[in-house]
Amino acid sequence: MKILLAGDQPLFLEGLQNLLATRGYEVVTAENGREALVKVQEFKSDVIFMNIFTRKSDGLEATRLIKAVIPECKVILLTSAEDDKSLGEAIKSGASGYLLKSLCAAELFDMLASLERG
Repeated sequence: MKILLAGDQPLFLEGLQNLLATRGYEVVTAENGREALVKVQEFKSDVIFMNIFTRKSDGLEATRLIKAVIPECKVILLTSAEDDKSLGEAIKSGASGYLLKSLCAAELFDMLASLERG
């Protein structure tokens, strides 16, 4: 499975990239939604983990653009907000779901296994 990580927090992205790589996933990163739109097409990503908000772009808008170009790509928005409004906005934008940044690695890998099963 090819995974694209998009966000503007380098330490978080590098940590997540290393964690995923230890499990054999191919991972690339993008600094924002605009760069993610370019990289997802080059890398042919199966899944994108994207911050809902970055300094240079809105993850919700980037999700809409990515899903318009590559509808089969699964976009999972990352957030620290635990509110129903965020979930609703994520789904409206075309995301497959969203994950809280507070989740543990086991939960992340369970979710990825579910995505791989369809």
